[in-house]
Amino acid sequence: MSDPFTIFLLLFLFFGTIIAATYYYKEKRRDYYNAIQGICPKCNKEILLEDKRSAGCCGPVQLSFHCEHCGYQNTFSSYDNGSCGC
Repeated sequence: MSDPFTIFLLLFLFFGTIIAATYYYKEKRRDYYNAIQGICPKCNKEILLEDKRSAGCCGPVQLSFHCEHCGYQNTFSSYDNGSCGC
């Protein structure tokens, strides 16, 4: 049987990973919505869509944003239904 310290350590790592991922994706979602609206998440000034790539009419779209004021850069993947009826 495993000792209690090992079980505690594994549970701590498991729940810590879940909590860290939750906060990371929450912040990433907030940054995405601000960037889509044209607002830089860091300095609250105008942000520019630098690049938009996709693999066709269906599937994910990769959006790259860049702020000329503070230098913020980020890339987001967003699902786009497209116009091909997918």
